[in-house]
Amino acid sequence: MKQDKILISKMNPAHVKMFALLCWVTYFFTYFGRYSFLSSMGVLVESGVYTKTQVGMVSSLFFGAYAVSQLVCGFMGDKLSSKKMVFMGVLSSGICNMVFPIFTNIDHTAILWIINGVAQGMIWPPLIKLCSAWLEERQAVQLSIHLTTTSPLGMMTTYMCSSLFMK
Repeated sequence: MKQDKILISKMNPAHVKMFALLCWVTYFFTYFGRYSFLSSMGVLVESGVYTKTQVGMVSSLFFGAYAVSQLVCGFMGDKLSSKKMVFMGVLSSGICNMVFPIFTNIDHTAILWIINGVAQGMIWPPLIKLCSAWLEERQAVQLSIHLTTTSPLGMMTTYMCSSLFMK
């Protein structure tokens, strides 16, 4: 942790802006991946692929895994590399979202979405740790304000993409 502060304190403002942009893009795609199943639930039920109960179960399992993973990863972030945890979380969640359309078995989908929940839980706690270690307080506050846009924009983008792909 001390070494990270030393490295970042030597960064110029352009590097801080690049880091902030990377955080924003990371969290935007995290929300995109989080909403992807939710945005397709209606079509999955309407088309007869799954029942309402099944999609509700998958969604609940995702959010349960996500919540537990955030707690666990918050503690793990003190022992492991935050950069690697964020990278692995984003990569794993991205893979889950890419292979999701090929799953039609509810058990496989549930397992995949539990993995996605765990992967997404690996992102936020270490990302916040990096921000607090690498940014001055003013910069961290500014980044926090910008990150609030990722949820609505991620949701809108996901629902627009879903409706386009479903057509």
